[in-house]
Amino acid sequence: MSEIMHGAVAVVGGGIGGIQAALDLADSGFYVYLIEEGPAIGGRMAQLDKTFPTNDCAMCMLSPKLVEVGRHPNVQIMTLASVEALEGQPGNFQITLRQRPRYVDITRCIACGRCIASCVYQDAKFPSEFDVGLGKRKPIYIPFPQAVPLAAVVDPQTCIFFKSGRCPQNCLKACERGALDFTQTERVLTLDVGAVIVAPGFEPYDARRVGEYGFGRYANVLTAPQFERLLSASGPTTGKVLRPSDGKAPKKVAFIQCVGSRDLRHQSYCSAVCCMYATKEAIVAKEHDHAIEPTIFYIDLRAYGKGFENLVRRAKEEHGVRYVRSMISQVTEVPETKNLLVCYRDESGSLREEEFDLVVLAVGMRPSAKGQELARKLGIELNEHGFAKTSLFNPVMSTREGVFVTGAFTGPKDIPETVIQASAAAAAVEALLAPARGTRTKAKQYPEEFVSEGTPRIGVFVCHCGSNIAGVVDVKAVAEYAQTLPGVVHAENVLYTCSQDNLKHMKEVIREKQLNRVVVASCTPRNLAALFQDTIREAGLNKFLFEMVNIREQCSWVHSDQPEKATEKAKRLVRMGVAKARELKPLAVQSVKVTPVALVLGGGLSGMVAALTLADSGFETHLVEKSSELGSDLKEIARTPEGEDVQSLRANLLDRVCAHPKIRVRTNTAVKEISGFVGNFSTVLHRGEERIQHGVVIVATEAHEHKPNEYLYGEDGRVLTQRELEAKIERSEAREKTIVMIQCVGRNEQRPYCSRICCAEALQNALALLDQDPDRQVYVLYREMISYGFLEDLYRRARDSGVVFIRYDEQAPPVVRKERDQLFVTVRDARLRQEVLIKPDLVVLSTGVVPDPYNEELSRLLKVPLDAYGFFVEAHIKLRPVDFASHGIFLCGGSHAPGTISELIAKAQAAAGRAAIILSKEQLEAGGIVASVDPEKCTACLTCVRECPFGAVFINELGLAEIEAVKCQGCGICAADCPAKAIQLGQFEDIQELRMLEELFAYEH
Repeated sequence: MSEIMHGAVAVVGGGIGGIQAALDLADSGFYVYLIEEGPAIGGRMAQLDKTFPTNDCAMCMLSPKLVEVGRHPNVQIMTLASVEALEGQPGNFQITLRQRPRYVDITRCIACGRCIASCVYQDAKFPSEFDVGLGKRKPIYIPFPQAVPLAAVVDPQTCIFFKSGRCPQNCLKACERGALDFTQTERVLTLDVGAVIVAPGFEPYDARRVGEYGFGRYANVLTAPQFERLLSASGPTTGKVLRPSDGKAPKKVAFIQCVGSRDLRHQSYCSAVCCMYATKEAIVAKEHDHAIEPTIFYIDLRAYGKGFENLVRRAKEEHGVRYVRSMISQVTEVPETKNLLVCYRDESGSLREEEFDLVVLAVGMRPSAKGQELARKLGIELNEHGFAKTSLFNPVMSTREGVFVTGAFTGPKDIPETVIQASAAAAAVEALLAPARGTRTKAKQYPEEFVSEGTPRIGVFVCHCGSNIAGVVDVKAVAEYAQTLPGVVHAENVLYTCSQDNLKHMKEVIREKQLNRVVVASCTPRNLAALFQDTIREAGLNKFLFEMVNIREQCSWVHSDQPEKATEKAKRLVRMGVAKARELKPLAVQSVKVTPVALVLGGGLSGMVAALTLADSGFETHLVEKSSELGSDLKEIARTPEGEDVQSLRANLLDRVCAHPKIRVRTNTAVKEISGFVGNFSTVLHRGEERIQHGVVIVATEAHEHKPNEYLYGEDGRVLTQRELEAKIERSEAREKTIVMIQCVGRNEQRPYCSRICCAEALQNALALLDQDPDRQVYVLYREMISYGFLEDLYRRARDSGVVFIRYDEQAPPVVRKERDQLFVTVRDARLRQEVLIKPDLVVLSTGVVPDPYNEELSRLLKVPLDAYGFFVEAHIKLRPVDFASHGIFLCGGSHAPGTISELIAKAQAAAGRAAIILSKEQLEAGGIVASVDPEKCTACLTCVRECPFGAVFINELGLAEIEAVKCQGCGICAADCPAKAIQLGQFEDIQELRMLEELFAYEH
């Protein structure tokens, strides 16, 4: 470690992982260079239409992040830049970059598109990278509508001027701002940074290498990324599902899984996300065109993530998606129609040939060639599959100290896993560079608010949201209607209200037309309200002079088959929003000091990792465990499926936690009471009635192995769980010759979720049994083999070692019985379609995991929600997976969802990193949307005092109720319950709500 320590960090890769890491670091007091090789940030997520399992609009989630990072004062975005070398040591690195010319000055370009329209190529001719070759672009183009930076870029490989010098340069003449500059040259620059985070992402597998499916030869064979662009409103068909060969709508669509994955000819590993993105695409295709009949051909259906099983059930039961278990051998084209013949064996073993209008190939993830070259330049090692090599117990640390890795660069990853690892990598950097925090950053400055009293001057912005809204609602008609409403001086419809160019335009309109109220009609305020509030604040308005009307979830999505009625409803909703806006008042906020102390609830693996991450970052941490010892969740685990020693990990964590001067441990201790608010919580512990003052809370309770009441468990000593078998193997006490393992025990209507770790445990134990005695017979009875990612290699090794895998149907589980002290297992082999009888010496149950019952008590104390199965509900399943909706409270470990040890460690680091954002600030803003009491009406009945869940109401020296603004969370319970109507909630005052209702019933077509 260098004595010199720089408070700046290089984040290489501008996808969602790089963006998340950059924002976490910048918000925690570090300056960030966000380095992207392409012309805009956004990565693969920007190309998606929807995301699973919620089918939320991908761009609606990503765009606020793009805008936030694009205008963050402590993030410098460097596009068209690649890493050449990294020298130095942790804390004091010198990273050398090569930046290619854009030939456009982004400080002058306003993305008006005149240069593109004037290009000598009248029609777009060259394959669009963003549309994965389905759409076309010109040599000068804007990468995509929400691109950051939002500026044109010139491709010298296709531009006539750079190829021959004979171009008339119409684009130069058309640009009134003089933004084009063909004299730009390549630059080489060196930056001083303290650490590096590497997030170059992945590249889709090249389907042309799987010749039997005809990609590149048959027009109507597409890859899943291409199909995603067809579904997208910003894609080449504006969201219409059309065949490339003839532009007609397909009826029968086949999705073929595992293209390039789980195949020794190509990539041996499972790409982890394909089953679910095919399910999502099938559902969305049906939503776009109800006549489409999707069929998914799969080998194993790997629905292992949070909410995944429910998505598959919805696909089958609500959308009629057909699933066929079969590995496709060949696709051929019907020359006359360009239809495709798919040849496969059905589950009965019969050979079939079925005709489809369109075939979609679920291509896997592979490490990009550029990512491998980047690893060489950075001096970090890759694993046998070409991904970054990491330790299972430090999943974001590369093989070079001070260089961290995240996302799909470490292996196939879904978006939330990438976001988690990004926050984990940021947390690791914060711990490394803690002394340099704040040495390079600057605070964001807002203009002085102008007085907004007097006659309302309202601006209304109606969003297309691609086809999410405009595909149903006539947004132009809604904007024209809004222009007629009292107080509205400006109304318009825009493609994406949350895009960087529109937010800039919104500020210009506010200043130009002196708006003093703003209404945005788009999607849910839960995702975007804060972004729009910050935008109007940058224009000089009080951020609470803003109203958001949800015409997507509350209109276009629920009335997708009634466009005329949906349009009328949208007009009515906008009318109500404008009515409320006329009554809005500026609200005040105040600054409150932050207590830079953390409380971590749960002393298992996740709790210890979270506490150490915070403590290493310089923050005092209280680690509270209700049982008598730390790390009890690891005691029964000897090794990971990959062979790593778990007890060494536990011992190391215990030593570090107990020796750390900034961690105070309390065992045999539970929480009695929690009060306060973000930055200033107060917790009373049961033991000794001790009170702790702290700024954040991390819930790190663990999940536990389910103890079944079936298959003779507890009645016969020869029936064990996987954990019990592992302990027996470690003690070298396993003598049995015939072992039957039954998967998904206890997975039923009450617990339909996949526990994620059971198949890996079964594979690990099966191989360990055979390693001890190769003559054993080991049977694994399974519903789906969930060996995602690199665990697929373990599955293959088990098959090669002689483990017998028998698949059973969910509706016909195995039967275990005992006769005359002999165990019998009967199972119907779903492939052979006949019953199999096994006489085992040992039956092993893979029982999955269940949440800690303590979650219910913590849910009540913290006022945070649980899902139907007892796991905590995160703020957003994709982009805020370790945050609660309640500010200042975070979650990790088994409290969130089941996971492997490596995944739980990453979650814990991520939660600690997110918490450190708050702890690193000296003060936070409080107030705004809070309740207030009218002393003239208050009767001191104490209703509000009793009902307030946050302890914000007290009786003052005058004997009247008063509300402490910093404690008030704006829930409105006191205002609703006050019998004297003495309490009003800011932004939701009675007069504001009544005006909305009046306009609702006064509306006429």
